[in-house]
Amino acid sequence: METSTRADLSDDLMLFPSRREGLPGVLSEPEGDTSLRTRDRMLRLTMQEVAAVGPAAFNTRTVCAALDIAHPMVHYYFGSRDGLIAEAAHVLYARYVDLLWAAVEAAPQTPLDRLRTFLAAGLRLNVEMRGWGAVLNYYPHFSNTVAAIVAERFQQEHTRLYVRNLAMLARLVGDVWADRITEGAPPEAPVTEPQPLPELDAIAGLMFTLHGLTVWRAGHIVPADGCSEPEQFADGIVETHLERLVTLIAASRPRDWSPDEESR
Repeated sequence: METSTRADLSDDLMLFPSRREGLPGVLSEPEGDTSLRTRDRMLRLTMQEVAAVGPAAFNTRTVCAALDIAHPMVHYYFGSRDGLIAEAAHVLYARYVDLLWAAVEAAPQTPLDRLRTFLAAGLRLNVEMRGWGAVLNYYPHFSNTVAAIVAERFQQEHTRLYVRNLAMLARLVGDVWADRITEGAPPEAPVTEPQPLPELDAIAGLMFTLHGLTVWRAGHIVPADGCSEPEQFADGIVETHLERLVTLIAASRPRDWSPDEESR
């Protein structure tokens, strides 16, 4: 019987390659990979199931039946159903951040194209994750147990990834304002001492918009059901709106903003 410890988590983050030709989706599977451990396959199927049906309807027996394993394996590897969801959320979020920036690096290397790619890739990946939005954004309202598990086991790494994501986006915005491309990853900022950046106002607007677009494109708006016109033109509406965002960001550079990071 296979065993696992928290030290194995670094291997779990390698469940999916971060850079493959064609920029894979956040739930896609590596081609020809038959070497995954049972717990890894359980995590992968959990990601796919929660994306499809949401956390409330997710049933661990579906995962066990698909893998032809006994249901007690959920408790053996993850402690509980909520433990499985919490760890899958952690692996999924790490993969999301990795794929998002892989897409940016593969984009045409102009400041505006990199920002466009961030927005388009962020929307695509968030729509693909669907039901996970409830876990990563709202799930504590549904299950304090899952929230506690995430905080206990993964909060430090979650926070590091979140801060890294914000720092990278701030760099994209700054590069648009300075008409340049900055090479390399931004320095790791201490999460306990956040420093306000002029770019944060722009970032907030981008994130709020992506969240709203994701809700619209990932599911159904009950009052709009039966009205085909918005859905018929949805892709064009989204594309136009994202381009307007890029234009607004480019025009929103503060007068006193300096491109010299060392002067901030």
